[in-house]
Amino acid sequence: MNRIRLPLWAALLLPGCLIYAYSTFSTHQNPLSIKAWQAPPLGIAMQKLFAGQYLGLAADYNLLRVFSLYDLQPHSDNRATEGQNLWPQIQQHLINATRLDPYFKDSYRLITGLLAFQPKRADLAVKLLEYGSAYRTRDWEIPFVAAFLSHEMLKDDQRAFKLMREAATRPGAPPLAAALAARFLRKNVGLAASIQFLEYLKTILPKNYWPSLQKRIQKLQQEGAERGEKP
Repeated sequence: MNRIRLPLWAALLLPGCLIYAYSTFSTHQNPLSIKAWQAPPLGIAMQKLFAGQYLGLAADYNLLRVFSLYDLQPHSDNRATEGQNLWPQIQQHLINATRLDPYFKDSYRLITGLLAFQPKRADLAVKLLEYGSAYRTRDWEIPFVAAFLSHEMLKDDQRAFKLMREAATRPGAPPLAAALAARFLRKNVGLAASIQFLEYLKTILPKNYWPSLQKRIQKLQQEGAERGEKP
């Protein structure tokens, strides 16, 4: 039996078209108040089935959905009314992207920028970074960031030490990262080390993530001033 051979352009467009069709038809109950791009994410198994060998394109689709939904999201759980809170969908698309293409580094940068410094979502951010670290075994930045988040946001120093030790043993870590790691792994991690690390994140993350980092820096500085600590 002869196989059907699609032109390359058709093979590239097919995964996105199928997923978009699912999104459109899944909104039939309330088409006026819910846009097609706000439909619940298609399951990871179905996305893999539709995407075939083009898993990277399916991952890109999920990241594009993240940007679309983030623009519609009130960005505050307190301001989000029922039906407006799109964070569960945003999180699921980020999970899907890492499962479809765990080697794509920009997914983890996006996870850090959107989830890492929100108390309700920091644990998921660390879990996804840990997942990526298991695949990007020569990337020291991912476990390094996950270690800091484990300490700063989750207060889990045992987890932080394990991740930092992993980061320190990977090739390519610059002297700055090694110095930060040495300070971070001390028994008493000070205010200055935390602020220095956040400043370092600004050198590896896109500029549109800087406001959330700067807000965190200012909060640490304020807390330090109240305790009489010098940054």
